[in-house]
Formats: sequence, structure tokens, C-alpha cells
Amino acid sequence: MIDTPARRREIIEILYFADDYVKIRPLAVRFGVSYATIRNDVDVLSLSSVSYTHLRAHETDSYL
Repeated sequence: MIDTPARRREIIEILYFADDYVKIRPLAVRFGVSYATIRNDVDVLSLSSVSYTHLRAHETDSYL
């Protein structure tokens, strides 16, 4: 399993290069962590001045 700082760096890269919304659930599966862990990572990244432009909720899945 990937450590937290490395996972967050990869999340930043994924969001940076994304052409559209990024779903949280596939990220959780990709990294082998829970949905809540990815949400926490995104919250921490957003508080640390890492910006992302697409954030919305849709039905039971969330998009970044």
C-alpha cells in the first residue's frame, strides 16, 4: 500500500491532468483505501492551498 504523502501527490497529479470530473470511489479503489480516506485527503489538500476547480456531488457518488 502507498503511504499517505505519496497518495496525496498522486491525487494532485490526477486532478491536475483530468479533463473532467474525477470520481472519488474509483480513486479509493485504485489506492486501496476507503471513500472517507480519499475525501479526507482532498480536504487536507484543499486546506494546504492545492486547488482543484471541479467539486460537486451527484446522487450517491461525488466528483472532484
